[in-house]
Amino acid sequence: DRDRFALRPLARSRSPTAGWLTLPPSGRKIMTSEADAFTVSPSRLSCHAVLTSAPALLPFSIASSSAVPLRVTLGSTFGDAVRFQAHDPALAHPPLGAGEGGGPLPGGGGGGGDSPALLHEMNLISSVTLPPRGVVAVVLVFRPAVALTAAEDDQRRQAAAEVGAEEGGAGQSGRERAEAEARGTGSIRELSGAVLLAAHPVHAAAASRSAAPSSAPQFEARLPLSVRACRSLLRCEERELHFSNCVLGAASHKDFTVRNGSEAPLSFRLVPLLRAGRAISLAFTNLDSGAPLRAGGVEEISGFSHARLRAHLTPHAEGEHRAELLLTNEGDADSSVRLRLACRASSQPLRAKLHAPPSLDLGDCYAAVPRRARLTLRNISDEALYVTLSSDAPAEGAFEDAL
Repeated sequence: DRDRFALRPLARSRSPTAGWLTLPPSGRKIMTSEADAFTVSPSRLSCHAVLTSAPALLPFSIASSSAVPLRVTLGSTFGDAVRFQAHDPALAHPPLGAGEGGGPLPGGGGGGGDSPALLHEMNLISSVTLPPRGVVAVVLVFRPAVALTAAEDDQRRQAAAEVGAEEGGAGQSGRERAEAEARGTGSIRELSGAVLLAAHPVHAAAASRSAAPSSAPQFEARLPLSVRACRSLLRCEERELHFSNCVLGAASHKDFTVRNGSEAPLSFRLVPLLRAGRAISLAFTNLDSGAPLRAGGVEEISGFSHARLRAHLTPHAEGEHRAELLLTNEGDADSSVRLRLACRASSQPLRAKLHAPPSLDLGDCYAAVPRRARLTLRNISDEALYVTLSSDAPAEGAFEDAL
């Protein structure tokens, strides 16, 4: 009898366990379950091999078994790395339950879907209102870059603190070394957390106005969330390709290597940036397979692997020409690389003007011990030459004037 007796909760549980209610006059006890207020499907959310290019989309649904409206507040242990969006069919969201123990989802960072990432920054929500015994669909938008940055910052601070404790506050180089080791290495990280849901019954009168929660005890639930994420790292040791002794209409070639520094497969594009007039044309070949590459097409490299490529440059006008080749990382735009291209073209093959030994023998070399050898360059022409010295291993080889 609601008019005569008031139900008063004695305790409130955060986990789906039973709570006791007391009916004062007779002392009878009625058991009610907080887990029956609402249910979440699927029971856990997971996504594998997510890259940092775009958010991963993990849909789930909340079903109410309550006879009154419920206001469900959405949160996460990942902080800003997780956002929530109302399920919109216009955004081609994956079907409900697709994120349970599955791989990358369409439109997410691992799947490279067609849905633009900017659309998943719209219509964000922090709570939903469940009608009596109704169901609401929600999409969890997981941003791997934010989560990885937070995890790496924590690891970097922890590593720096450990090194500082060992060195007694001295040794800045040791701390810098520890911080460098804690930066993103391209390995897949296991990120585990939970989605936090808290529900409040809504007064019938307030439901039609602002859906303000009542003072009744809230029902809470935790939805496990696990993501395997990694940074996509594109590496290219070459920074500039020089095409020497080019002849009009004849192709010259230079080889370079694109490396995948991450554990997940890498997708990249070759985008030539040519100046107006089309004084040169470019073509590319995959040396590993021998197949020609289409400019602007997507190529893939396995985890921690590389691809050997050849650039074919054909000049159509005399003189010096410069261009750029953009290697765009489809998994992380911040990891893209620009190659500078330079050539000097003439109508006739140029005669040799510079003489240099065919090889340079450094003898026995030891780690961390510099080894020097003399290299003599001879100008055999009648004009001054500007000579650029470079090495295939810039971190190991350097040049200095011996005079």
